[in-house]
Amino acid sequence: MYSLILVAIGLALITHAVFRWMEPSALLVIANAAMTFLAVAVHAIAFSETALFVALLRAVVLNTVFFASLVASIAVYRLSPWHPLARFPGPAWAAMSKWWMVHCILIKGGRHLEMQRAHRQYGTWVRLGPNELSVNDPTAIAPIYTQLNRSNFHKGAPAKADTMITVIDRQRHAERRRTWTTALSTKANEIYGIYAKRRLAELLHHIDRSRSKDAPVDIDRWVNLFFVDLAGDIGFSGGFETMKDGHDKDGWMEMLGMGVRFVTAMGQVPWMRDILQLLPQRGPIETFHSFVEAKVRQIREEHKTKSMRVDIMGTLLDESAGAARLSTDEAVADAGLIIVGATDTSVQTVLTALRFLAADPYRLRKLQREVDTVFGTEHDDEIAVNISELLKLPYLNACINESFRILPPGPAGPARVTGPEGAVILGRWIPPHTTIHVPVYTMHRDPANFGPLAELYIPERWLSEAEQTEMITATDDPCLTLSALTPCNRQAFMPFSAGYANCVGRALGLQNVKLTLASIAHRFAMSSERGFDPAMYDASYREYGLWTHDPLRLQLSSR
Repeated sequence: MYSLILVAIGLALITHAVFRWMEPSALLVIANAAMTFLAVAVHAIAFSETALFVALLRAVVLNTVFFASLVASIAVYRLSPWHPLARFPGPAWAAMSKWWMVHCILIKGGRHLEMQRAHRQYGTWVRLGPNELSVNDPTAIAPIYTQLNRSNFHKGAPAKADTMITVIDRQRHAERRRTWTTALSTKANEIYGIYAKRRLAELLHHIDRSRSKDAPVDIDRWVNLFFVDLAGDIGFSGGFETMKDGHDKDGWMEMLGMGVRFVTAMGQVPWMRDILQLLPQRGPIETFHSFVEAKVRQIREEHKTKSMRVDIMGTLLDESAGAARLSTDEAVADAGLIIVGATDTSVQTVLTALRFLAADPYRLRKLQREVDTVFGTEHDDEIAVNISELLKLPYLNACINESFRILPPGPAGPARVTGPEGAVILGRWIPPHTTIHVPVYTMHRDPANFGPLAELYIPERWLSEAEQTEMITATDDPCLTLSALTPCNRQAFMPFSAGYANCVGRALGLQNVKLTLASIAHRFAMSSERGFDPAMYDASYREYGLWTHDPLRLQLSSR
């Protein structure tokens, strides 16, 4: 038995050496483990005349020794000075395994804070995984996001097909992106603006009905439902009526949110995808897939009859303009992207602005005076606003920018990977097949980029010195000085990713969040809920790829 244990340890060391050069799939490892287990048991029974129980026990012991030795060998190597990333500092747990980051995401929801702490402790370059680096330097954005391809993080999604943003192959991504660019063109966005104005009239109506003299309004709920319905209009020419229902009765948003949370965590260990793919999909996932497949069939039938529709999915499936052909599975995958992309970032940006503006009468009044200039006489079916003029409003833009800075989408930063030859980033050679990214949340709150008050919501930092002086005089806060608002490093502002795979829906997203925030500010006087504890509310934020937090409730009254 002892000789067999030594053999198991030796095989583990050999296996580790092989894995370094040729990484197998997870299913192959599991299959080999099962075959080894059976082989050891059969050998013990056939040649040693061992009882079945003893044979199975021997197989369990030897497999345990093998895998324990394999894990120990991998851990020692990753912590050793011989590892290619050994010269980069970082937490030991992170260097040993990506399961540390999975824990930070799934259990703690605090990946953004762990990364921020790591950079404060270790500096600009931090090793956040066995083969992963985080670079808190805005000058690294251009070389990382223009030179390097997407990492295997995007392979963590257990899906039948890739969405446009999970396609790793650059040529296929470019083909898919061209169609998305058409679907989100300036002309298309003008039509989507009409959809938004109609839905905003409905949103304001529901908020009016739900408010009372003393009770706060759950603005969190209504803004979420509004963006779900708008995503349905923009994505599929309708299909969602959650505001009318008062809730997401099909549970699609919860399902998609949980999906993003799961994919974000499993993207840290993309080799798990083959295993997760075997799990059944039930409940809201099947309902959503059925909904999208029906929409895909409907759109393709309409295209046969040359009928026109202006929505994202209709454009993605329109092959008349030479667009990349989508399979049904790809269309379903992109449908999920439409819903998540058109809702979560927009919801969180609007809620962030409302949370701070409701607690700040000076800034709220300033925004209201500005947005009032672009609104006309209201109608029942849609709000009356000049969208082109609204998009130019400087203070509204500053409020939105500050919301993106304080709580950016994708706070960890999109992951890229060096090729087989490695790469040189900021004068440092990065070994081959290394995942690397810029930590957006950390960069946005770094005093080196946004001054000593980088943790505070101050829209004026995006405006002229005259505007800043006016704010400093009006607020009479001794901590607020012109020097405290500098620098404002726009190069370090990255809410929409960067490079060849930056956010294709940026213009539409900005249009929607500006319309929504301006409409609510124009219609209602607002203040924080009585007893609101800003520190407790801010501490409730969790990051799972998407942001979650306690509900935001506001005291609202008509202006």
